[in-house]
Amino acid sequence: MKQIKTYIMALAGTCILGSCSDFLDVTPQGELTTDLYFSQEERINEAVSRVYSSINWRFFRLGTMYFTTHEFPSDDVRMNTADANFLTAYNFQYDPNNVYVERLWERWYQYINDCNQVLELTKDYDDETAALYNAQARFFRAYWHFDLMNVFGEVVLRDHVPAENEYNIPKSSEEDIYRLVISDLEYAIEHLPTRQEWGE
Repeated sequence: MKQIKTYIMALAGTCILGSCSDFLDVTPQGELTTDLYFSQEERINEAVSRVYSSINWRFFRLGTMYFTTHEFPSDDVRMNTADANFLTAYNFQYDPNNVYVERLWERWYQYINDCNQVLELTKDYDDETAALYNAQARFFRAYWHFDLMNVFGEVVLRDHVPAENEYNIPKSSEEDIYRLVISDLEYAIEHLPTRQEWGE
């Protein structure tokens, strides 16, 4: 009798679990993808805002990264610390294990990718608004490439959102980087309004 009850309970449990699969397996009614969200041109302005966020100092290590690579190797600083990351930069030794140098490289390419995302989103538009978005993204892309080159010399040129097989690409010559920087800045000059034209 006890064994029959056990079988019945096991059978009931199987039926209950089996019936649950029907109402738990629900197809989503909607999915907000990047393509769908940015399908309206005015929303691309939010991607442009992401580009501008690169110049604020909300990232805790941004100041340390910048000063390590730009100020510490200069005559403006007299180093008085035992921090090996600071000292190697101060002595013009860009150790690949220097965490601040590594973070600068990684962060600056993240910012370049933000710019390329805007250019990718606007590629199907040819109006004045798209040109304004493009000009802002190109200005910042030029700045980040130029700054990377000032720190490292030859760097990786990123002029588009990379495909999966492009994440391990070689460095480009300084001439190629300058060519992109100049092209981006010329586009920005042509399409960005002046401060007076932009207004408040």
